[in-house]
Amino acid sequence: MPLALSFGDYLGCPILDKKSKKADFKTVLDKINSKLAGWKNKILPMVGRSTLIKSVNCTIPAYVMQNSMLPISVHKAIDKANRDFLWGSTAEARKIHAVGWEKVTKPTELGGLGIKTSLEANTVAMAKLNWRVNVEDRIWSRVLLSKYKHRSIAYNRPSPTWRGLTKGEHVYNSGTKVAIRSGINTSFWYLNWTGLGPLRSLISGPLLRDEANLTVREVWGITDWDLSKISFSLPFSILSHILLIQPQRLDPQSDITVWNSSPYGTFSSKSAWLLTRNFACTPPFDNWTWIWKIKANPRIRNFFWLAAQNRLKTKNLLFSRNISQNDLCEICNADSETTTHVLRDCHVAASVWEGVGIPNSALPFFLSPLPFWLKLNCETKILHQSGIPWRIVFPFTCWNIWLLRNKTLFQNEPHRARDHLNSTIASSIALAVEWNHIAIPALEPRKRITVLVKWCPPSTPSFKLNTDAWCMQKGAFTSHNRWLNPR
Repeated sequence: MPLALSFGDYLGCPILDKKSKKADFKTVLDKINSKLAGWKNKILPMVGRSTLIKSVNCTIPAYVMQNSMLPISVHKAIDKANRDFLWGSTAEARKIHAVGWEKVTKPTELGGLGIKTSLEANTVAMAKLNWRVNVEDRIWSRVLLSKYKHRSIAYNRPSPTWRGLTKGEHVYNSGTKVAIRSGINTSFWYLNWTGLGPLRSLISGPLLRDEANLTVREVWGITDWDLSKISFSLPFSILSHILLIQPQRLDPQSDITVWNSSPYGTFSSKSAWLLTRNFACTPPFDNWTWIWKIKANPRIRNFFWLAAQNRLKTKNLLFSRNISQNDLCEICNADSETTTHVLRDCHVAASVWEGVGIPNSALPFFLSPLPFWLKLNCETKILHQSGIPWRIVFPFTCWNIWLLRNKTLFQNEPHRARDHLNSTIASSIALAVEWNHIAIPALEPRKRITVLVKWCPPSTPSFKLNTDAWCMQKGAFTSHNRWLNPR
């Protein structure tokens, strides 16, 4: 009889009798790689590849992640596949990864593309499982708690599900708090009922035996807090939060666990994701939502995301990574080819802006730092001389200047850049006009016409009959099995 090396899968998930290995989740990796092999990353723009990663690749392992924690090697393999696909790298050729993976995997409002790393997605799934086990009263959760909550069993022979629960417990504890009703079953020190975390973790020093076992109900007096039961004074930052909470002395209902960041108190995956990592906003902005509100197509928004971080593949970037021998602009040969130089300061770019026509209200146009120059012109409410909002003309002009630069360099004709100025200017204005008339809804509200519908009697000598019936060319058959002939 052959020896079985594994128990196989059940309902799409591997049955594990010991610590999981990378080979146990080979089917997940194979599905992701097969998807990537079928997509033409050379044809797809970066914004299309980003959408496919978020909508397809990140959802393939989501089902398996709901009941166990994948090995770190699997997380690294998934992230590498997504990272290479995003930037167009293959086994034969490695492309430039212009922005670090840590920045890419931030939320969009913090300067990223909103792509979750595999480890973060798995941790969020385990935090949600913690929520279901501790908050939702189900038979399976009671069985799981009664079997594994005892420390000796949990640590000696833990199941993969229980081991995964411990990995997401810190996110669950950070995102939940106890909503006080009666306060009878809530520990004063060891549960998060103030929103600051467990009070025991906020103070130092030992507690007396009596006060260590205090509940919220015991510290609450008849009409106010009785803090005399505590042998020391609490810091004002903690005390101010306690005084805002008023338990109901006669409320018979038990305290409930709620999710902090949700207005309804239910679990939120987005807020749980923010708790998995100490996210910090990418400089120089405090909020990057303006990029995703630019009045242009998604490809141009993605272009501005790279430009605002000075990560366009200019010669300055290539030189900093030892790919190019120098960083001089090949069109003007006068300055370093940075993102600012390409889009604004090069004499060819300046000629395009002069031809498009910079509104007087947008001056001084050539002095602001690059990120704020982009943001200011994409949010302004001034109008172009054609009557189109400048915030629509500006992004299309930047995009066409970049296309002009690429066209002249890739055709090895940098000296002929000025020959394409007129077509670049005309294309910028034409695309802005088209976008303004097609994609932007009318500012004036549509006039609503009220039509009163009522039953009107027919003219004499006709008769009107309202009935449930199906009609034919030569008559109608009613629900009472009677045939009506038309006149």
